[in-house]
Amino acid sequence: MDLSANSRGAPQAKLAARQKRTRHGRFDSAACVGERHRMAAGNMKARIIITPKKAVLDPQGKTVQNALEHLGYQGIRAVHVGKYIEIELDPAADPVAARKAIDEACHRFLSNPIIEDYYLEIV
Repeated sequence: MDLSANSRGAPQAKLAARQKRTRHGRFDSAACVGERHRMAAGNMKARIIITPKKAVLDPQGKTVQNALEHLGYQGIRAVHVGKYIEIELDPAADPVAARKAIDEACHRFLSNPIIEDYYLEIV
């Protein structure tokens, strides 16, 4: 199996039905429509992706990479296993102040800045 056929890194046959990930790891188009409706209603969320720094050894990522290769997936250079955190914010909150507060929380509590990088997005 070759992952280079698409930009997401999954076999092409499985991409057709995917739109929105549910809690079981499946994708559901109805959930995608619901999320767009909630965002249009004024709800604000902070999305945080935390990954190990490139210079830090990631044994969990290496284990996943080896497992994928043993399953026949080709073309994988590296796998980095991290965390995804989603925080629902008060719709009346100031987006700039919310970003500053969540950024501080990421640096002080949610991530370990010595070995991890994080990406913060307010939506």
